[in-house]
Amino acid sequence: QVAGKGAVLIDVKTGQVLCAVEKDEQLMPASTTKILTAIIAIESGRLDDTVTIGPNPPRVEGTRVYLVEGEQISMRELVIAALIHSANDAALAIAEHLGGSAQGFAVLMNAKAKEIGALNSNFVNPHGLSEEGHYTTAYDLALIGRYCMSNGTFRDIADDKVLDWKGQEWQTRLININKLLWSYDGANG
Repeated sequence: QVAGKGAVLIDVKTGQVLCAVEKDEQLMPASTTKILTAIIAIESGRLDDTVTIGPNPPRVEGTRVYLVEGEQISMRELVIAALIHSANDAALAIAEHLGGSAQGFAVLMNAKAKEIGALNSNFVNPHGLSEEGHYTTAYDLALIGRYCMSNGTFRDIADDKVLDWKGQEWQTRLININKLLWSYDGANG
């Protein structure tokens, strides 16, 4: 039984669709957008960059790790926060560092999506907050997820259940919000 409007179960080795519900319906991807954001950051080869947080990430809505303007943090930590905690501020900081702006990063996102074969998607932000023209399909997300899970660094981060976060103004233990990691034996991301 599927609660969502669209779903795809795909064989990661062959790419064969095993089960699908409205696989090609264009829907808002919400925080699954961060999967694409993360793989672009990982593949940039700049995970060791020190990112200086600009004025926009601290103002983004939704789930955050409470970044502050001027804070310096590694790209790797931002990727981990985006994937484990679904941190919108971390995703926007990644985008601004690699693309110059959310709009500039969206160009990179759409190019990467097309390269992967996700042809029925259009991304306009790095975090997935609802915005006109920001959409994907269950099938495209399955293709993106399959691609990402072939990357060892992505897989290692996506498999982490907890992260001790030590930000400039907020220290806590982040718990991975991917419910499958906690409820489905064998889930790895």
